[in-house]
Amino acid sequence: MVDKNKILLTKPETGELNKTLVASEFPYGAPGNTEFPLYLNTGSCGRKPVSVIKALEEGWRKLNQNPTLTTFFETELREDARTMAAEMFGVERDLLMLTESTTEGLQLMMQTYLLKEGDELVTTDHEHGCLNTIARHLEETRGIVVRRHKVEPELGSHHHCQSIEKLVTPRTKLVVVSEIDCFTGWRPNLDTLIAECHLSGMPLLIDGAHAPGQGPVDVSRYHSWVSSAHKWLGSPNGIGFAYFDRKILEDLKPVWVGHKYFETRAASSSPVWALECRGTEDSVKFMGLQAALKLQRQLGERNIAARQLEIMRFARDLIAEKLNPTFLLPSPDQMPANELTALLAFDFEPSRLLVDDLVQALWQKEKIWIQPDYLLPTPGHGVRISCHYSLGEADIERFVKALSAFVKP
Repeated sequence: MVDKNKILLTKPETGELNKTLVASEFPYGAPGNTEFPLYLNTGSCGRKPVSVIKALEEGWRKLNQNPTLTTFFETELREDARTMAAEMFGVERDLLMLTESTTEGLQLMMQTYLLKEGDELVTTDHEHGCLNTIARHLEETRGIVVRRHKVEPELGSHHHCQSIEKLVTPRTKLVVVSEIDCFTGWRPNLDTLIAECHLSGMPLLIDGAHAPGQGPVDVSRYHSWVSSAHKWLGSPNGIGFAYFDRKILEDLKPVWVGHKYFETRAASSSPVWALECRGTEDSVKFMGLQAALKLQRQLGERNIAARQLEIMRFARDLIAEKLNPTFLLPSPDQMPANELTALLAFDFEPSRLLVDDLVQALWQKEKIWIQPDYLLPTPGHGVRISCHYSLGEADIERFVKALSAFVKP
């Protein structure tokens, strides 16, 4: 099978990233700005571009003219955002839900397919805490069984897919894996697993929380996919995406039912709109989402991805030279280009650290925010940084210099 994402992510650039536009959108995080906190955790929650903030401000002024009209009847705010997202992801708009989070999409699939005692979920040991929490809840309340593959990036994508496939049994009802590993930043090639699940009819859910904003994503290659908008896209918080093909969409059972659910289900050509009936919605956030998607289009998704990988490589080389940590992934030169992302994770031997918690030390003394390594027994002994396009090499140098003060040679 041809890896469409490889083509999308490695296609030659049409031009360089517009740094003037970037600087105007992120003035508080402009490269080299030492007077403002340095933020290196887009992978958890991204800073919001100026255009997104302006869209929200205009939206609240609009809503205050007639809150009822804007909240309940001006559906074009949501639908225009849905159309823009569907175009970006290459899917039909009536198959794309606008959720409140990745977690909401995970809930829909897991609650639908894992129903009774003995039903099996196959996943990995590198999934986000929200998936693990839902799985534990279903273990405790329904008696499902969870089978986890141990992720070992150094063994490659083929081993990753084959090992997951080997965990599937006649009792398996659902397979859930990440498109991008939230702990290491690895983007494994999932083609083999996708093809196998397609042939066997096994439902496969892709957690793509870190994918939007890290280059073009061909979502249509999946049967089901959930994601977030508040990370690399810089959208307002409280927005996610969930794509399901028509067969899966018809099978989904709501885990909440809001006013107008039955009327919407009867009147709509797709279950998407009924599944979105969850109560009073913040319609203004969709104006912010439109602004975030527009900025991605203006800057160019491939241009963004190329710049972010450039920053990641610079950061890795400098960190290796100055600090010599243990990186969670092999050298970028030893990995396929389409398996690289802008997440960079590394750890230190406890004996080399002068503090117990690098996150708190960097924030309190240097106003630099990072993500700890939650794979470690002591997360603060490790680091994950997000090399977002709003950063520059001077920011990475500032970070490495600050971190050096807490690490022995």
